[in-house]
Amino acid sequence: MNIHEYEESVIATSNYQRSNESLFIVTVALLGELGEYANKVKKASFKKTLDNALVIDDLKSELGDVLWYLTELCHQHDLSLDDVARANADKVTNRKQKGLTYNQ
Repeated sequence: MNIHEYEESVIATSNYQRSNESLFIVTVALLGELGEYANKVKKASFKKTLDNALVIDDLKSELGDVLWYLTELCHQHDLSLDDVARANADKVTNRKQKGLTYNQ
């Protein structure tokens, strides 16, 4: 599956309409999924099981949920993941050319 096909599957499975309320709900849902992912990473870090196949599958599932909500947010703003990825790649490339790291 390519990214465009994935975006189409999100649009097909979404019940959200483009509205301020939906934008808020989807944003909070994305944060919730990121929190679930972070909590699982924290627990696996403490247990030193981050390289365990079952843990990785669980993290992949959570990242899939994050990706779904991120894709829905892009759709809410009439953006594609490709648009966002290209803009971010350009931004990071420009920072690197200026000698800055990503987090500066």
